[in-house]
Amino acid sequence: MRPAAVAVLMPWRTSELVHLQLLSAGLIPLVWLYSARVLSEPFSLRITVTLALVWAIQLFSSYYVAFFALFSTAALAGVVAILVRPQRERLLGFAVATLAPALAL
Repeated sequence: MRPAAVAVLMPWRTSELVHLQLLSAGLIPLVWLYSARVLSEPFSLRITVTLALVWAIQLFSSYYVAFFALFSTAALAGVVAILVRPQRERLLGFAVATLAPALAL
């Protein structure tokens, strides 16, 4: 067994394994990117489904980080909506991609 694997399995490190869920915070920029793309570009089912999948992974991986992701994305969507004035189909795609994982949470 490698020394790193042994070091991870030491008894005093078991409390640190809980922090693995915080690694999912790295998905928040992808949520922001795909949210902005859904709201500002012509409707694309592929991008909308990708946003829903990234949202689902983000929301289910950490309950506490999910609140930050939801509120920060709502702020981003508000700014994009003011600047771009998205069409109704873009808003609907964003709402479905965001609310489906959020309601499942």
